[in-house]
Amino acid sequence: MIDGHSSHKDTRIILAIDVGTTNAKAQFFDEAAQPLGRALRARMPVRPDGTADAELLAAEVEKLLDRTLAGAEDAEEILGEKAPEAVALTCAWHGLVGLDRDGNPLTALSTWFDGRAAAQALRLRARVSDLSALHHRTGAPIHPALPPARLLRLREEEREVFDRVARWASLGELLHIRWFGPEVPASPSMASGSGLYDQSRRGWDQELCRLLELHPETLPRVRDGLCLGTELRLRDSFANRWPVLRNARWTPAAGDGGSAVVGSVACAGEAALTVGTSAAARVVIPFLQRAGKPLPRALFAYLLEEDRAVVGVARSNAGNLIGWGRRVLFLEALRDPQAARQQGPLSEGIDLVAEVFGESLPGDHGLVVDPSLAGERSPYWPVKARGAISGLRTDTTAEQLLRALLEAAVLGLRRSIEELERWSGPLEMVLSGGATRSPGWLRLLADGLDRPLRVSAVPEASLRGAAVLGLRALGLPEPRLQHEGELVRPDPARASAYAKLYADWESED
Repeated sequence: MIDGHSSHKDTRIILAIDVGTTNAKAQFFDEAAQPLGRALRARMPVRPDGTADAELLAAEVEKLLDRTLAGAEDAEEILGEKAPEAVALTCAWHGLVGLDRDGNPLTALSTWFDGRAAAQALRLRARVSDLSALHHRTGAPIHPALPPARLLRLREEEREVFDRVARWASLGELLHIRWFGPEVPASPSMASGSGLYDQSRRGWDQELCRLLELHPETLPRVRDGLCLGTELRLRDSFANRWPVLRNARWTPAAGDGGSAVVGSVACAGEAALTVGTSAAARVVIPFLQRAGKPLPRALFAYLLEEDRAVVGVARSNAGNLIGWGRRVLFLEALRDPQAARQQGPLSEGIDLVAEVFGESLPGDHGLVVDPSLAGERSPYWPVKARGAISGLRTDTTAEQLLRALLEAAVLGLRRSIEELERWSGPLEMVLSGGATRSPGWLRLLADGLDRPLRVSAVPEASLRGAAVLGLRALGLPEPRLQHEGELVRPDPARASAYAKLYADWESED
């Protein structure tokens, strides 16, 4: 399948890789950032506590590349006798792993939903001289979702391992160090996602490093520029494993949130609303514009590249609530026991959002819930957020419980988007992520947010964004995106009901 392209003899080819906390994906793109063939996927072995065996996770990504390249080498209509000119990697922000001098993991890889460092986040907040100034410097709050609190937990609870670490790395550096060697630098994007990087000074934040007792030599060199550098070559084992990539140019890893914006947004005034496992709304703007005015508490601001910033808001609970409903409430089994036996309670074949909402009215369940099953992030960045349910009755159903959680999650997203627009001005939302494949999600989001949503026609926004960054690394112009997706408008009656729920919810806070 070549998505409408009959010949690729004269085009330049980019391999894009997207490694998130739930899935990894890989796909080829042409010089117009159009996909060639289909995206291949691999499930990431991240445990329910938000940690993963770093070696195992990296091995899964490498097996995904094996499958991608084996298929490409047999598919002459994609590559023929050509090799990809660039390989662009995009990764989940906020990953943290400690490595030895040879790049071998000494700690588990922790991700944004590892919530064990709540107590350390509170202590670190108390020790910082000016939290607002730190937030403006690093673009990040002190929160368990960010590495500083997790570093303090490791220093306090696993001091022997902490002292043995030769280099702290993000998910992007973990992979690049495996493939190139321990001298590989960090990208500005992944460094900024650590919450440890002073974005204006372009160096590791001195106050945080002192408070965390981090030795400068354990933090990577940060390299500006669109390529890792001509001096870096694949290690022999990987060059022999992936010979078609032996001479490719590799871009520095970019945060997947920024790549999603690049991959789905067509012009200024639009924001990428990504709803998958979690949810976020983000814009890409010049860094000088981001640095030119104070950053409100609700917002984060990381780097896409050295001269472009990603500003936005993030919610920790969205599609993960559906997974919880399947796993804990057995909702599919209640509907169709035979299908559940055949497919399992984690089946993704049913639009569970549409199923549980049906024609119900917002709030008709009478439940008051906190949907923070995976903790929570903006707008208030609570460090000890947990899910809660009030108003249960003997006739409360599993469907009503999941519905209440989803309604509350969308209203929380609405509050966060309003905080973003207070800073940025009005924005048009372009929706991407797994929610675009669910009519139930589309209706819930448009009604609950009470705004029209442009549904991105790009199947994999982060992958396309990575491909665009790869094209920039080759010195090619950034292709313009023409919106072809549908516009989903809110239903007036349902939006009005959600607006009342939202007003009641805000008055209670």
